[in-house]
Amino acid sequence: MNVTAYGLTFHLPFPCPELPLAHPSATPDIAVVEGYVPGQLPGTSIRTNIFDADSDRFLLRGGTRAGRFLVEGGNRITFDRNPAGEDSVIAVHFLHTVLAALLHQRGCLVLHASAVLVNGGAEVVSGETGAGKSTLLAALAARGFPVVSDDVTALRALPGGGVEVIPGPQWIHLCEDAAARLSLQTTGLRRESWRRVKIAVPTPGAMPPEPLPFRRLVILAAAAGDRLRVTGLSGSRKLQALIGCVFMPTFAGEQAARFPLTEAVMSRVPALAIERPAGRWTVDEIVERILVKSLNG
Repeated sequence: MNVTAYGLTFHLPFPCPELPLAHPSATPDIAVVEGYVPGQLPGTSIRTNIFDADSDRFLLRGGTRAGRFLVEGGNRITFDRNPAGEDSVIAVHFLHTVLAALLHQRGCLVLHASAVLVNGGAEVVSGETGAGKSTLLAALAARGFPVVSDDVTALRALPGGGVEVIPGPQWIHLCEDAAARLSLQTTGLRRESWRRVKIAVPTPGAMPPEPLPFRRLVILAAAAGDRLRVTGLSGSRKLQALIGCVFMPTFAGEQAARFPLTEAVMSRVPALAIERPAGRWTVDEIVERILVKSLNG
């Protein structure tokens, strides 16, 4: 099966319904090959319970319901399926962690964030787990703003110092209560229970065909109190917020190559922090804050 994501064509040995099928004549840029993947990578800079990583190798241990993935050099992915592997869980690992590692190895700055098309550019929304990123993304999509990416957002440098966002999967992974509050039709949609139970919800509209200018970074957080607080970020606070969004670790040998892209985000892309009250529904208020500020420049 050939599918597309982030401007690349992949040949997959497992179904991944969140990704559109590639044109029949398209030649895969990357084939995900089934084969042996070791349990550990010797000599890597980082080792956790879940992954091993260095600048050009990334090993994901996906557990008994998936298997192991090895990403190498930004152009090769090997998958070792466990006997109890489930296609839906395998696809989730591929969509999130594996693609993030591949894009990082290909020189992108990869953010744990989602993006939506507003006024000709990409509004990128990040924040800690439970902040409401996916709910906000779904609310924006329901108002007719096309989804650019969900959960994994890849940035690429432009000649002259600009930054663009590469379109990714348009499906949104939502908790059931959030989908109900947004009155989304979820009958027959797949539930994912590999961490929290979430529903894979398709979004309306066509995927943006080309990369988009990075218009603004929005950092969403849940906080105590009853007021919605919106503040601009600059200087060290902005840098700290950006670093907190980065999906993949950056290794010492990569810092010089990635500095121009980081500097372009810092100097050219405005950033906004939104603290929402944890105890009440504020999605509509946040949507208005984002849209009013975006559409008014």
